[in-house]
Amino acid sequence: MSGFCAPPQNFLFSKASSSSGSDAYVSNDAVTAGLSSRSRKVVAGLICGLGLLASSIVDTHAAATTTTEVVKPAWSDLVSICEPVLLNNDDVTQLPAELSGSLQKFFGFNNAQWSSVIKVERKTLYNWAKNPETNVHQRIVARLEVLDHFSKEIDNEHAKFFPKKAFGRHADASLAAALQHKELSYDSLVDEYDRLYADLDGMYKRMKHKA
Repeated sequence: MSGFCAPPQNFLFSKASSSSGSDAYVSNDAVTAGLSSRSRKVVAGLICGLGLLASSIVDTHAAATTTTEVVKPAWSDLVSICEPVLLNNDDVTQLPAELSGSLQKFFGFNNAQWSSVIKVERKTLYNWAKNPETNVHQRIVARLEVLDHFSKEIDNEHAKFFPKKAFGRHADASLAAALQHKELSYDSLVDEYDRLYADLDGMYKRMKHKA
């Protein structure tokens, strides 16, 4: 992503040459007002992009015998007052392998359970842990995205009971089938969660009471 901040068209400076030979940029108003050698600071505010605000302080010096010519400031003169902050989407997007690890931890699935849910071999999970930048097949990415979406739908305190409810001794066959279905469906998972909500909430409250 790239962008720039263009100065307003009427943002002009006057270039003044002082008796000492040094050049300074002063505003047109300052020149026409016939200022003496007294220094003044002109603060120019520029609005960049979506509300990006920057300011520049320009020192001005003008002598009584100063001759002026109106010039537009060079772009290099404005760089320091207009530097947008750019965000790279790659910096904020979690890698598929990292997302897999986060979701597995959130639900509390062991490697055997998790590999059956996202349809990979257990050794793949070990490889991802060592090399999170590994390319992941789009089919697996799609399953992870569904599970990520689903994880934001459920109560956090219920998540840890999914392994027991789907793979435990008294597993719910319908939930297990939904999680391991070839075409993982967000709607199907939500339906299963709504159906089992009371059971999951009861498991959580019992655990909390024992603690």
